Amino acid sequence: MKKTAAIKLLLIISVFMGGLLAGGDLYRYLIEVPAWRKLEISEWVRYSKHADLGNGLFLFPVEAFGSALPLLFASVICLKNGNLRPIASFLYVSTIFAIAGLILTAFAAPIMLHLPKIEGNTLLMQRAFNRFHFWGTLRGVAQILSFCFCVVVLSNLCKLSFLNLESKTIIKPEL
Repeated sequence: MKKTAAIKLLLIISVFMGGLLAGGDLYRYLIEVPAWRKLEISEWVRYSKHADLGNGLFLFPVEAFGSALPLLFASVICLKNGNLRPIASFLYVSTIFAIAGLILTAFAAPIMLHLPKIEGNTLLMQRAFNRFHFWGTLRGVAQILSFCFCVVVLSNLCKLSFLNLESKTIIKPEL
């Protein structure tokens, strides 16, 4: 029972952090990127220097690792506990997508970090925008899918806990 409670806590943390991450991804790729495509590329670079390279340098890694690490720990616990097979496959898929998001960040982040060095060169800034958002879109899809699967896992785990609790409280008539 302690393992189930630990997994539940890890999933709650991951759902919270992953929800922030997924919401940010949706906002970026449904609202911001289409707007940036209509502005001068230098405006995107200026914005990114203040946002992604400002507070984003702290917030985005906290969200990404805050979602992925609890999933990884929950997956390890689940691997060692055969009683959790009903949630295992969705948990592993969620974990794989979270790790994929981290890997894809390794392709996107250097592009963003390089922006101050290319500021003023329109061609290089445009290339950076295109490359960053190519990797960023893939990363966003992975992070959103990880969040969705994590919500399903948490929901299923709560149902399992409820059913187990309910089956233990059934009063059986004595013969």
